[in-house]
Amino acid sequence: MLFVKLFRIYLLLFFIYFAQVDAYTYLYSYAFGSFPMRSIIYRKKTNWLSRFLFEKWSIFCNNDMKFVKYNDRKLGVILFYIRNTCLGQEDDIAAFKKGYEQIDDDVIVFGISRGAATASNFMALHQPTRIKGAVLESPFDHAEKGIEGFINGCGFKRWPKTKNFFNWLFHKVARYNKNGLHPKDVVEKISKDIPIIFVCSKKDGMIPYQSTINLYKQLIKSGHTYVHLLVLESGNHGFLIWGPDGDKYQNVIHAFYRRYNLPHNEQFATEGQALFEKCQPTLQDLDPPRSRPSFYPQLLPEL
Repeated sequence: MLFVKLFRIYLLLFFIYFAQVDAYTYLYSYAFGSFPMRSIIYRKKTNWLSRFLFEKWSIFCNNDMKFVKYNDRKLGVILFYIRNTCLGQEDDIAAFKKGYEQIDDDVIVFGISRGAATASNFMALHQPTRIKGAVLESPFDHAEKGIEGFINGCGFKRWPKTKNFFNWLFHKVARYNKNGLHPKDVVEKISKDIPIIFVCSKKDGMIPYQSTINLYKQLIKSGHTYVHLLVLESGNHGFLIWGPDGDKYQNVIHAFYRRYNLPHNEQFATEGQALFEKCQPTLQDLDPPRSRPSFYPQLLPEL
């Protein structure tokens, strides 16, 4: 009889534990030109085929996930429609808001590039109360840097006239306002209660990593203490998890989850803890004072 009671208590605790873990839903906010199903490379691998195809990395602890359905994807997000692109401005924020409101649980946001910038703008303008953590990979502080990087990435950097033409064409075709809303304008309004980690790469050829660092610096200056920054030495835009530092990326994110009592992989978190502890650089660390050159004249007091 005692054994049965103990077994019932064990089952109750077991279900309570997993109910708490599953109470979080991931909201995946994809990049400009990307698509929702690309999130599979970040998901928990549930069978040998997915582990074989998409390596070992796992940013998400379960597959309970919703996607932001941006208006620049048509026919079930199969076709890309640049006419509806606005790079994190009003239409994108409205799409993000709709995705957020469809989730009843607490939310963990994962955004990439345009998706990360949109998430930043949404959190600043709408002050959501159910977002318990945000992983923002390579967001731009100003969308013009994203456009510049996108055109350069298409191979037009060496042909200035062609580059200028496509820049003009993008501004004419896309639903984007150069003088409209940009993350740098509102990021300081994000609630100080939301833990955030920015991830970027020094080798990102599309979004300059300093653009992401600028957002981190603005949050630090405005008094945010739950904000972190991971700068990877290598990794291509949108493929940081597949780069040489993919394991560092994964492990640091799980250490971030553990720090804020979010679902995490204990092994990954332990392996990433040492590096995660270095992910809150000060403004002085990011902008060290320039050393005076040796030829700089020494100023001596007059005798």
